[in-house]
Amino acid sequence: MADGENGFKIFNITNPSTPILLSSIDTPGYAKKVCIESSLAYISDSAAGIQIVDISNIYNPYVISSVNTGWAESVIIDQNIAYVAAGKNGLVILNVNDPLHPLTIGALDTSGFAYDLTIVNNIIYVADGDNLQNIDITNPSSPVFRFY
Repeated sequence: MADGENGFKIFNITNPSTPILLSSIDTPGYAKKVCIESSLAYISDSAAGIQIVDISNIYNPYVISSVNTGWAESVIIDQNIAYVAAGKNGLVILNVNDPLHPLTIGALDTSGFAYDLTIVNNIIYVADGDNLQNIDITNPSSPVFRFY
């Protein structure tokens, strides 16, 4: 769970009415959202960008790498590509095939303040305060606005 200034927390929710804290890790920014892929947690950490955390041992999570995206409001992973709603920096796209060495492979200025996103097929929808931006990500390194 992203817990703002308190970082990232892992809970046992076997009994949802009484969650049990298993572990936590402080992050350098303000943890906003988390996307789990396999044994990794990708945390959008506001001004600290993206934190990639190994959660293979849920009792001892640790940061394995981070990416300065300028800002990070939200992150989603699709086929080893991380899509980041990066505030005034719009959409930032990372190749996380090697999570120890993530690479920025694309970006697109969305004109507003990108704060959330979702993917349907090869279109990423970015909520950016001005509009809902429709962006074709067929080629993640060259995202293109789609207009309907």
